[in-house]
Amino acid sequence: MGIMNGHRYTTTTTCLYDGDEELTVERRLFRFLNGFGASIIRFNDDMMWELAVLECTSVENDEWTVTYDTGITGDILPNRTDCEIASLLNKISNLKMKKA
Repeated sequence: MGIMNGHRYTTTTTCLYDGDEELTVERRLFRFLNGFGASIIRFNDDMMWELAVLECTSVENDEWTVTYDTGITGDILPNRTDCEIASLLNKISNLKMKKA
């Protein structure tokens, strides 16, 4: 568990192999009380992140899916700095909850 710009996240690191090449993937998963979240990833200690906006699809099973209709983005956002990620996390955490 970590904190980035006041938001808590969990981290997973995975090593993938493509022939002789090793690729390290760091993923941070943010979950917000409004039912939205974010997944950010970076490869091989790169300083740039990719961000996907998530929506909770099952509270009971802690299931999340990528969503493209929040007004924040219509796709995955590549090549984002820490400052850009912090701003996007604030926007996602302030989205209005969807009605059931």
